[in-house]
Amino acid sequence: MKQIFIDQFIVPATAQHEFKERMKINRDFIKKLDGFIEDSAYERHDEQGNLICITTAI
Repeated sequence: MKQIFIDQFIVPATAQHEFKERMKINRDFIKKLDGFIEDSAYERHDEQGNLICITTAI
């Protein structure tokens, strides 16, 4: 049975660069775990310039 993990992050404009750096580290790490199948990340910005990021991992 597959498990799907879904997360949502709301990131202020001033923290977006740091957030994306950390997200890359985390995504690179989970790709090495046993049972990893795939992951995705979806991004958009709200009216205030905050980053809305949704990630999935199977």
